[in-house]
Amino acid sequence: MFAGQCTSIHYERNYQGYKPRREIAVVLDQGWRFWLVGTERKPVDELRLTPGTYMIGFVQTRTRLGGAARCELEAGQAYAIDVVGRTYVDSTGTYALVGECELTDWPHPDSSTALY
Repeated sequence: MFAGQCTSIHYERNYQGYKPRREIAVVLDQGWRFWLVGTERKPVDELRLTPGTYMIGFVQTRTRLGGAARCELEAGQAYAIDVVGRTYVDSTGTYALVGECELTDWPHPDSSTALY
């Protein structure tokens, strides 16, 4: 018999206190982890951010392949990373994925239909 498995969502935000969903943008996608490039934070399941332009690092949890995306985020929207290519990084001798943020129909945090 299997016991119920509870998973918790780990998220990072770049604001203090509570902000309603109409004031923030969310980056999330099942099977991926995210962080703001330039910070020394560990990758999380989702980013909750004030609107703006960000360089977002991402890694696929299954393959450990990762890269970055420059994203223009708007308030009240949820985004996923769409991998659009890869580039060779001379300094490491490896390839990195290149992504873009695209609007997603995933439920937004604080939504009554949220999956978590």
